[in-house]
Amino acid sequence: MKSAFAVIVDFVALVGLACVVASGAVMRWKLLPGSETYGFPIGRRFEFKLEGQTFLGWDRTQWSEIHFWLAAAFVAVIVIHFLIGWSRSESKA
Repeated sequence: MKSAFAVIVDFVALVGLACVVASGAVMRWKLLPGSETYGFPIGRRFEFKLEGQTFLGWDRTQWSEIHFWLAAAFVAVIVIHFLIGWSRSESKA
């Protein structure tokens, strides 16, 4: 029978995977490449901005940063998942 810690790790991995897929879907279908917000200064006090697409207030660059860190966290949880499974299989042998 699985320990409570293993079940929690599996659940966190499932939620993490869903978040990575969701953020990837937002970038793939909602915020197309080239939809970033661009700004450049005009003189000392003014800035000209070309507004890009946003989703939930974040542009594509911010979504890609979120996507990267979600994926990094997911990989860390999967490593823990494998270590738990490996230690359980060694204890049975």
